[in-house]
Amino acid sequence: ALPISAKMQAGEVEKNGSEDDDDEKPGKRVMGPRKKFQWDETVRALLCNLVRIKLGCYELEPNKSQSAEDYLKNFMEVEVKPLWPKGWMQARMLFKESRSVHNHLTSA
Repeated sequence: ALPISAKMQAGEVEKNGSEDDDDEKPGKRVMGPRKKFQWDETVRALLCNLVRIKLGCYELEPNKSQSAEDYLKNFMEVEVKPLWPKGWMQARMLFKESRSVHNHLTSA
């Protein structure tokens, strides 16, 4: 364990690079969501149903220009993520939470 002074210094380092400065510095890389969405079985089931339907669409495409993984990631980024308020969701979390439905196609 770190001594208390080291923990305080680490805390100060985090505070100095805090989110409060983000708005004032244009061009600064925006970090991931600050808010953590609480998943429950209902929302997870709805997401999985959506992914299952979208995979059905992918299967029907005659000339697949993208891998199933890229197809799903794009769908989540463009169509699913915007359903949450800004900063509450990342496409990679959507991908991860729905893995049970698409793992057979997306795992290498």
